[in-house]
Amino acid sequence: MTMKREQNSRAQGTGRTDDGGSSLRNRHDPAFERLHPDLPVFGAPLTGRSVIYVPGRIAVVSPSRYRLLRASWQERSTDSKVHDLARRIEQAAQAAARERILRQDTAFDPE
Repeated sequence: MTMKREQNSRAQGTGRTDDGGSSLRNRHDPAFERLHPDLPVFGAPLTGRSVIYVPGRIAVVSPSRYRLLRASWQERSTDSKVHDLARRIEQAAQAAARERILRQDTAFDPE
């Protein structure tokens, strides 16, 4: 499973997806939870699939992988079945955190 970059900003937050369907938020109204204690990694367990969200990226994983990822971050020991995926999610979260800091430290300068 790879982290996919969110691409259609027009579709984000509108309740519509690129294919015209309803977004997960409007169809299921999942309660997102913080999965990683130190990084911006959030998730929503859903029936049949679960969502991992890092600012700017999203991954859909099986419920069993979701549970393994959540447990690995809460217990600070990564299960070998999700080690590579956890590492990629953490890298994406670290990049998002760095970008947020850069944006906060950069003064707005209109052209």
